[in-house]
Amino acid sequence: MPPVTTSKMGLDATIPIGRDRRSFERCHPAAYRPDAPHRYASLSAEQLEAGMLELITREGACYFRQILDEFNGVGHRAVLEAFGRLRERNLLGRDDSGRYVRAALVAPAAGLA
Repeated sequence: MPPVTTSKMGLDATIPIGRDRRSFERCHPAAYRPDAPHRYASLSAEQLEAGMLELITREGACYFRQILDEFNGVGHRAVLEAFGRLRERNLLGRDDSGRYVRAALVAPAAGLA
């Protein structure tokens, strides 16, 4: 038998135990909406980071989609870069629902210092 090459695609399609199945049924990608108000069209990187932290603090917890919707008008690349810088500085954490919260609001996991 000759050698055969096949493609393989790996997806983590599991639903965590104890979660609501309905929240995993559909995925709606975030899209740039040119018709939405552009309140933050020209922000520096520092202003964008501060605004994102303020939003997450004000809301208590935000899905990433909410962050993109709030900063509509700012390029997605700039938002992702600011988000990455906040994560690198350990200013953000996640709650049990996958929403982003201020790191100080996340309870440390058992056994971690």
